[in-house]
Amino acid sequence: MKLFAQNGYHNTTVRDIARLSNISIGSVYDYVKNKEDILFLVSQKFFATLKENVEKALRGIDDPLMKLKATIEATLTVIDTFQEYVLITYRESKHFKKQDLIGIFRQESFFIDLFMNIFKEGNEKGVFRMNDPFLVANLMTLMTHCWALKRYSLREYSLFRFKEILIEFVMQGIVGQGTAIQEIGTEKAVQ
Repeated sequence: MKLFAQNGYHNTTVRDIARLSNISIGSVYDYVKNKEDILFLVSQKFFATLKENVEKALRGIDDPLMKLKATIEATLTVIDTFQEYVLITYRESKHFKKQDLIGIFRQESFFIDLFMNIFKEGNEKGVFRMNDPFLVANLMTLMTHCWALKRYSLREYSLFRFKEILIEFVMQGIVGQGTAIQEIGTEKAVQ
């Protein structure tokens, strides 16, 4: 990921990766066929780490608001660690093999489902009031990825501050003003 981020995906060779990893190029090819496979292996590591950290953060939490907060915090911590991966995935996904891209989408669905289930539970318990938990879950995925995608513009912010502001923004939007926003949306749809 370091090489992909520094040199660009297309300008990085498997030979470069082997050299930086201090292993022979032959040893690299014992595990992968090409650099696309390397990128896919990194995606598997990212999603496994994300799943592990979020599940650990959610242990013993029953309140949907606290689940949402813990999920955002755990997710951002992992995204901070895998910033290069997130950037490369968004930038280079058009070059992935179709089966690898489908695999990444399948892994990402765990993440979207996790947020969606928190929102559905919050709706059922009367904590949240939202019409479309699926869409909001997708928005949450994008907002957490912003830490990596917009880092050039967020240099002045610490990860802690970004977490704090995002959590405040989400909580106010979901718990605070949700019905007013829904009414405005309904009004415009009627017009």
